[in-house]
Amino acid sequence: MDIYRRAAFYLIFICTLSCQQKAPVYNELPLSSVNIENLRRESMVVFDVRSPQESRKQEILGATRIVWEDFLEISPSDMGKRLEQLMVTPDKTILILGNGSKGAGEDGYIAWIFDIFGMQSVYTLTPEFYLKSGFSAISPVSKKSWRPEADPNLFIDAVDFRAYVTQSLPRREWTSKARSQALGGAPLGAFYPPPKSFFGVKFPELQHKVLVLDVRSQKEFETHNLKMEKAVKAPLLHLPWDEFFDDRGLPSFLVKSRLKDLGIQEGSTVFVISERGVRSGAVAYAMRSLGYQKVVNYLGGYRQWKNE
Repeated sequence: MDIYRRAAFYLIFICTLSCQQKAPVYNELPLSSVNIENLRRESMVVFDVRSPQESRKQEILGATRIVWEDFLEISPSDMGKRLEQLMVTPDKTILILGNGSKGAGEDGYIAWIFDIFGMQSVYTLTPEFYLKSGFSAISPVSKKSWRPEADPNLFIDAVDFRAYVTQSLPRREWTSKARSQALGGAPLGAFYPPPKSFFGVKFPELQHKVLVLDVRSQKEFETHNLKMEKAVKAPLLHLPWDEFFDDRGLPSFLVKSRLKDLGIQEGSTVFVISERGVRSGAVAYAMRSLGYQKVVNYLGGYRQWKNE
């Protein structure tokens, strides 16, 4: 009888172990794994945004060098002019090679620029993963003419950013001409233009719905952040930018759970801020790649905020 009881016990024990549900392991971005396979079959225009020293040390055959600093602290219209000089068109698959989360966000920033100008297929990868994966199909740069136009919903200037985070209309200096026009009966609204609308929603409806995401390092955030400013009313969240990319240089699927914990949904309107718009641009690109379409980069960053 003891033998039967013992056998029954072992059967129950084995069944219990086999029936236990294993926790899911997210070691690869599902969409990314599909895209990687697609990339192996596509012709790509490859840009290397690393420093000249790094590029010479690990040369990528067929890649075009981009001096990413040329796209720094300039207006979107000037970005478009420089993008036009690269002679690529929106139908091309673009691959940006950089240092990923070990860098300063430069590859993601350049990918963001391609993104806001309407490029449909833009990817970031580290050179190591690029070489390891056997990519070799590199297309020549197109000679077609293209007039890049940036999507105005995806970036914000200093005046409008301040209006949204303080949830108040901006104050502007009146010129002598403006004063004389006002005294002559000109409407006051002519001199206090409303803040820019985003995604079809105007300032009065959107101002209390915007979330601000600071993506600088923990040390930078603790040293100074917008919540230390009395005028700031918008919710401020923090998540370091390097958590948005995996070790291959791809947007990380794992960050979606972190964003959810912060209260950021795919439909949320998020203004991203870093020191000067580079890391925030990289995060904006990563988030849009992961399905968050209402992500706006504050190009000026804290550097501009402090100088205003």
